[in-house]
Amino acid sequence: NIKEGTAAAKSELKKGDIITKINGHKVKDSAYLRYELYQHQSGDTIELTYLRGEKEKVTKVVLSG
Repeated sequence: NIKEGTAAAKSELKKGDIITKINGHKVKDSAYLRYELYQHQSGDTIELTYLRGEKEKVTKVVLSG
């Protein structure tokens, strides 16, 4: 799910997308996703690799606090 008003909502991400990498680091599970996100601060730009259907896509997201 993507919450309204979040950095994800302002990006190219859509409901149903599966995030597979953050800044090139493989996302193993949701706990690791949260861990990687907490390594950054509000205003940082991160690169997300994600699957939409069978297509792999990449987007940049500016984190908000």
